[in-house]
Amino acid sequence: MFSINALPQPMQGKVLIVNLDPQGFEGSHWISIYVQDKRKAIYFDSLNLPTSICIIDSFLKKFSIVTRNVRAYQSPYSNCCAHHCISFTYFLSKGYNFDEYLTLLDKQNNPDLFVQKNCEKNYKLSR
Repeated sequence: MFSINALPQPMQGKVLIVNLDPQGFEGSHWISIYVQDKRKAIYFDSLNLPTSICIIDSFLKKFSIVTRNVRAYQSPYSNCCAHHCISFTYFLSKGYNFDEYLTLLDKQNNPDLFVQKNCEKNYKLSR
């Protein structure tokens, strides 16, 4: 996990879980970046916020292809963005591709509850 101003160099096959606040701050919102290879990255933001933060934009410019979700999966009243990042990473590790994971979330009546239960079951994490 990294703060927005402490991102490492991209490493192929790695997921970065990033807080959008700088180091030393409490933290505001978590997003995930999966570095597929030198050219491709996946940007997952459960709130689907614009990527206007200059550090994220400059990090993503290192890739010629950046895929991202086009809708929010997290309620704006929920604080489970970290659960969404962990669940995203978990399903990638189980062989799901990005579209399959988004389809899985699309099928849920409550994606927030789904990711929370996934984290509780697989990582003993609760809210």
